[in-house]
Amino acid sequence: MSKFFWYLNRLRVMKPKEIITMRIYRFLRDRFVKPRVKIPPNLSWDLSSFGDKQREFFLANFSNQKNELIQEAELVVENKIKLFGREISFPMNLDWNRDFVTGKKWPIGRIDYHSSLAGDPKDIWELNRHQFLTVLGKAFYITHDEKYARKALSVLNSWIDQNPPVVGINWASGVELGLRILSWRWTLKFLAGSQLLTETANRKIYESLFRQANHILKNLSLFSSANNHLIAELAAVIIVGIDLNLSKWRRKALALLENEIDHQLLPDGVGSEQSPFYHAHIMDYYLLIALSLKERGFDIPEKILKGLERGAIFIQSLLSEDGYLPQIGDNDSGEVLRLSQHYSNFKSLLNLVAFISEEYGLLQDDVGQDDKTFWLIGPEKLQGLLKRAGSSKNVIRSAFPIGGYYILEKNFNNHQIKLVFDCGSLGMKPMAGHGHADALSFVFFVDGLPVLIDPGTYTYFKSDFWRNYFRGTSAHNTIRIDGKDQSKFVGKFLALSYAEAECTEWDEGKKVTGQHNGYSSQKYPAVHKRTISLDDKNSVLRIFDIVETQGSHLLEQFFHIDRQSILKVTDDKNFLIRTAKKDLNIMMDRGLEVTVYYGDDVIPFGWQSTLFGHKEKTFTLVGRRRITATTNFVTEIYF
Repeated sequence: MSKFFWYLNRLRVMKPKEIITMRIYRFLRDRFVKPRVKIPPNLSWDLSSFGDKQREFFLANFSNQKNELIQEAELVVENKIKLFGREISFPMNLDWNRDFVTGKKWPIGRIDYHSSLAGDPKDIWELNRHQFLTVLGKAFYITHDEKYARKALSVLNSWIDQNPPVVGINWASGVELGLRILSWRWTLKFLAGSQLLTETANRKIYESLFRQANHILKNLSLFSSANNHLIAELAAVIIVGIDLNLSKWRRKALALLENEIDHQLLPDGVGSEQSPFYHAHIMDYYLLIALSLKERGFDIPEKILKGLERGAIFIQSLLSEDGYLPQIGDNDSGEVLRLSQHYSNFKSLLNLVAFISEEYGLLQDDVGQDDKTFWLIGPEKLQGLLKRAGSSKNVIRSAFPIGGYYILEKNFNNHQIKLVFDCGSLGMKPMAGHGHADALSFVFFVDGLPVLIDPGTYTYFKSDFWRNYFRGTSAHNTIRIDGKDQSKFVGKFLALSYAEAECTEWDEGKKVTGQHNGYSSQKYPAVHKRTISLDDKNSVLRIFDIVETQGSHLLEQFFHIDRQSILKVTDDKNFLIRTAKKDLNIMMDRGLEVTVYYGDDVIPFGWQSTLFGHKEKTFTLVGRRRITATTNFVTEIYF
């Protein structure tokens, strides 16, 4: 799609107020008004530090992590940094504007990162989030070795020197500024005892933090852009407002943040973006704000506390026993604040909400191993949580009717079966930028292990081909009609038509039925209805699909197998799925012609992305059938 048509479609989802008061105003301002930022002369840096008790507690209770922490810090000192799950070596004089994948340099000027001039902006942004700095900070705090502080401060100084305010790729996105601010802030808390952190060094850093937060405030992601980016931006402004004693910033951003929570989190706790990953992201931002306010003696708005509680119940209901959150919608493998290398970030989220809200049914039994929660609340409060662990029954629900998620969970012959059914909306309107065309899809676990999966996201900017596949209907365990997606995407983060799905029957723990209208505008309209039921007597999961139509269509039914499972063909309609804990038999409908795919680059089927930027081969089952009238078919999975 040409840039002209993308802009045209983007304008179509904006209201006049956004076009005039935000888009046109900012366009004219940025081109004809010279930016002037006046640093307040009485700006003061008020950053609380970690005390000796925290160090002693870490060495006594997390001593097994010390050596690994020091090893990673030593690698960072040598400019060997982990990004997207792989270690990358950088030159010692690191160029913060050079793409480490393509070797090309992003220009210092006005940037349209959608055009990927020098590479995939996700790559350079991941580096410039500086989330590796907390490793150096913790290593200094634990060892008192100034070399870690020296390296961290050299990174901060070189970044400030190479990135003049408001221009270049590293000023182009508010969420990236926000994430970098959070990384700097917590790193500096660890470095507070360093002799190198002089008044002059401090001032250079906090003046840069002021400029970055000020730039965010002037360019907030409002109106149709008010997704997780806005929450990241507001979180950073509040943090800077607290630490630099800028009460006006703090109050303004907190008021916006409070008003936003009901837009970001639906009344049943589901994230509006229809992505559990970005839902957890939003929860993390709100938690960091709540914890920072609590630490400084400010009140946490009741609306935020209630939002955190209902959002955490959704996370806990989805989570597998080992802390795995199902892939649904977009997932860029990012972190809000990197403070743990071992413990599940999603379980940390639940522990922290339990602490903030005093809803101890969210507390995880192994909270004593949660080093992220330890760093954020301190040893005494962590010990208080330890005393409450296991004292309350877990707070979980199986139906989220506003968000459109339903959970079937059962114990069959001492094996725990869990299925998450999706009959919600595409995503946060009007753009639905992080949603996938996955109506009536499901993900399926046995004993906490994924078996039938959503293959993931893989990329945003690198390839339109792969971006469209991984968010398209054929990359989900549902039905595609005539080779078309249920919803129409017209940009990397923009959809113009949405499949509207709804649940029509729910029998808790036994059966769920849903339908969607994503194919109702075709020449011969078609409606897909699906019922999924658990048959206790015969230990079988039954999937009953019906497509109502009066015309001719090609139907395709998809089942994506997790890469850690093995698929074996029993006959042309029966397949054995061998997992690490249990063998399953999947019996496809006799009326389907079934094909097995494994890593096909052309069609493409048979791929899974568990980490952003990486894809691996796996098995995909595709059943096809040409129909000319209303047709139904049944798939059965036996345990």
